[in-house]
Amino acid sequence: MTLLVINQGTTAADLTLRLAGHDGGPAELYRLDAERVAAGTVAAEAAETAELADGATLTLPPQSATLYVWP
Repeated sequence: MTLLVINQGTTAADLTLRLAGHDGGPAELYRLDAERVAAGTVAAEAAETAELADGATLTLPPQSATLYVWP
């Protein structure tokens, strides 16, 4: 399963993850945000791994796109 979450705002945003028909588990996290672009650290590999389940809180940096990929 793949989930793309976009925060167009100028401040960080929290949202609650709701999964239907999926158990969650470890997900690869890929993120593009203003901070990474300015630092020149935009890369194709996963930035980190996050353990996610239904009801988890996702914190999204301002002006960012975050991709979560579950196997």
